[in-house]
Amino acid sequence: MEDLFKCSKYRDFLRRCFPGKGDKRGRRRDLAKALSCQTSFISLVLTDRAHFNEDMLFKSAQFLRLNSKETEFFLVLYHLERAGSSVLRSYYQSKIKEALEARSQVKERVGPTPSIPSEIQAEYYSNWTYAAIHTVVM
Repeated sequence: MEDLFKCSKYRDFLRRCFPGKGDKRGRRRDLAKALSCQTSFISLVLTDRAHFNEDMLFKSAQFLRLNSKETEFFLVLYHLERAGSSVLRSYYQSKIKEALEARSQVKERVGPTPSIPSEIQAEYYSNWTYAAIHTVVM
């Protein structure tokens, strides 16, 4: 999957996912079927002559199997392009900046590491055979 967070426009990301040539060419038809629209409308969106509505964009995110953070960023990119005033545009630009800063934190992307309960740790370290079996299996 192409990295959504490197794109500055939602259509740039869609163009990477649905190119006109190559192996992924037939995916436009699959997306059109998922959105209940014509393939020609997908082409209009990808050539900057039309916009998806918000429902279609959300369904596209589901079709691409984006997680919740990616879907949220995708929608913010959409709203940025559709913003009619400079105040609204700057609001969405700040949202994008916040999302990119949060993504730059490794802790945010990786999540917490699972910890082993102390009872299980005590059992493991209570006898040398557990460590020996662990070493043999590795």
